[in-house]
Amino acid sequence: MIRRGLRRLRRVAGRLLRGAPEPPAKPAAHRPPTLTAVAKGRPGQEQIPPLPMLRQLDRCLRDTKARRCAVVTEPGGLELASLLAESWPDLGVTVLMSEQSLEESHTQLTAAGPFDVLVDLTGAGAEQVTRWRRCFWHVRSGGRYLVADALTAGTDTDRTQGLWCYVAGLLDVPRPEEKPVGRQAQDDLQLAAALRSVQLDGATLVLGKRTEALPKTRERQIGTILQARPELGTVITTLPAAPLTSAATLEVNLHDYDKRFRPVFDNPPMALRAYRSVSCYPHQVAVSGGVLLPDTYRHYYGPRLQNRFLQEVAQDFARLKGAAARAEVRPLPGAYFYLDSEWPDHFGHTMTEQLSRLWALPAAQQAYPEVQGLILLRGEQQTISPFQQAIFAAAGVDQVVAVRGPVRADTLLAATPMLSNPDFMDARIAETWARVHDSLLAQTGDRDRPDRIFCSRRPSYKRVCHNIAEVEDLAREHGYTVVFPEDHDLPEQVAMFHHAQRIAGLAGSAMFTSALCQGPRDLLILSSESYTARNEYMIASVLGHRLEVIWCDADEKQPAVGWSGSAFSAGFTVDLARDGDRLRRWLDGY
Repeated sequence: MIRRGLRRLRRVAGRLLRGAPEPPAKPAAHRPPTLTAVAKGRPGQEQIPPLPMLRQLDRCLRDTKARRCAVVTEPGGLELASLLAESWPDLGVTVLMSEQSLEESHTQLTAAGPFDVLVDLTGAGAEQVTRWRRCFWHVRSGGRYLVADALTAGTDTDRTQGLWCYVAGLLDVPRPEEKPVGRQAQDDLQLAAALRSVQLDGATLVLGKRTEALPKTRERQIGTILQARPELGTVITTLPAAPLTSAATLEVNLHDYDKRFRPVFDNPPMALRAYRSVSCYPHQVAVSGGVLLPDTYRHYYGPRLQNRFLQEVAQDFARLKGAAARAEVRPLPGAYFYLDSEWPDHFGHTMTEQLSRLWALPAAQQAYPEVQGLILLRGEQQTISPFQQAIFAAAGVDQVVAVRGPVRADTLLAATPMLSNPDFMDARIAETWARVHDSLLAQTGDRDRPDRIFCSRRPSYKRVCHNIAEVEDLAREHGYTVVFPEDHDLPEQVAMFHHAQRIAGLAGSAMFTSALCQGPRDLLILSSESYTARNEYMIASVLGHRLEVIWCDADEKQPAVGWSGSAFSAGFTVDLARDGDRLRRWLDGY
C-alpha cells in the first residue's frame, strides 16, 4: 500500500516538474435510479406497487443480474412495467393480464422465458396459490418469484389463505422416500424441492428457485410459440378441423359402457411442422429450445399431458429422467419425419398412433425431398421390426433411420396424429389406410382365403382370456378359421382381412388390421369390461364397419373414479351362460 502511494506521488511530481497537467478524473459510472426513487417522483401513488415490494424487486433484479422479467397484473395496472422501463432500460419485460387463462399465460411465458424474476401483483387466496403453482416453474434456477401481498386471504366466498400460508405448509410435505398420494401432493413435493429460499418482507413474499424443468406444449399452443420464437421452427401446412359423425353400426350386450362410444368426434385442425435442432430421446420425447414439443405426447389433448418416460414435475412441466438426463446428444444431420413412439415396436401403437401421422408425408416430401423417417430404438433392438418396415414402406416412407438415441436432428418434421384414442378420429385418415392397403395387398398371391376368421390371442402378461379354448371351439363350430395374426407377415394379414367378410376376435391389436379393409365388414370383439381403449370403434367410425361388442367380466374392475392400469390389463372370462346365445347368433350371421 505504501509503495503504491509513493509511486503515485513520484508520477504526480514528475508531471508537475514537466508542467504536464493532471489527467481528468474518470466520470462516475451512470447508475439508473432505483424503482423506489422513480416511484416517489411520480404522482398517483395509489397505483404504484408498495415501496417495500419495489425495494425487494430492485434487489432481486440486481442479485440475479436479470435479463428477463415477467409481470402479472390486473387490467390497467401497467405502472410497474413503466417503472421498470425507466429504472432498468435493458431489461426484457413480459406483461401478462390476470384475466388470461392459465393456458394462455403458460403459452406466453413459454414463448418469452425462462425468467430471472417473475412478479405477481394480482389476486389473493386460491387464485394466488394456483398461479404460483403453475408459473413458478417458468423462473430459472437461481431466479426469484415475488408476490406483492402474500398474506391476504381470499374473498368472502373463497376464504383460502394467502400464498405465504401455503408455502409454509409445503415445508411439512413428505420426504422423497415417503411417496405422496395423489397428483397434487406429488406436485407439491416437487415445489418444495425447488424452493431455494423463502423471505417475507412485510406482505411481500420472495421465493428463490433452485431447480428447472421443461415446459410442456400442446398442439393448440405450439403455433403461437413458433411465431414468437421462429428459431424453433415453422408450420409447413395445415388442414382445417373436420368433425366426424361416426359411420359405425354398434350393438353391445351391456349398455353400462355406452358412454365410451362417442357419436361425434370434435377433431382439431391438423398441422405439419418443421422444427429446427431437435433433441430426440427414446420413447417419443422431443425437445427444442428448452421446450417439450407437443409431439412428445400421444394423448395430446388430455387434461394433463403425460409421457411415462418423463418425470412429472407440474401440470405444465416435466423433466428428463434416468439415462436420458445424463446421455450425450449426438448430432444427426439432415431432415427426418418423426415416427417415434412412446411404446415402440408395438403393432397396436404403430397401426394407430404412428400410422396416423403419415397423412402429412407427401407434404413433408415436397418441402424436403431428402426427408427420411426417424425412429429411436429401445433396449437391445438393432433395427425396427419387419411389420414396421412394411407399414412405413407401404405408406411411402422411402427409408427409415433407426438410431440409438438421443440424437439432435437438424430438421424434424412432425404431424398432428389423426387418431388419438379415445378423443379424436379424423376421417381423412382413410386415404392413408387405403394407400397402405393397396401396397401391401399387391405383395400377396391370389389364393383362396377364409371368409370368416376368428383372431385369437395366446396367453400373455395382459388381458388373458381364461376360457379362450372354449371360445375358439365355438368359433370353429360355426365355420370360422382361428388365426393368430402375428404368425403371418403383414401383407398376408391384410389379405386375410381383405377377403374375410365376418371377422371376430379379442379386443386389441389383433383386430386393428380392420383399418386396412376396403369397405365395411361385420366385426365382433370380445372385450374385458375394464379395457377402455376404443380403437376398433374409432376405426369402424371411419369405414362404417358393423360392430358388435360383447363385454366380459374382468378379474379387476376399473375404479368408480379415475383409471387403473392394472385393471386395463386384467384377465377376463367370456360368460357363455349369459352371452352364449348372443355370441352364437352373431357367429351364425344373423
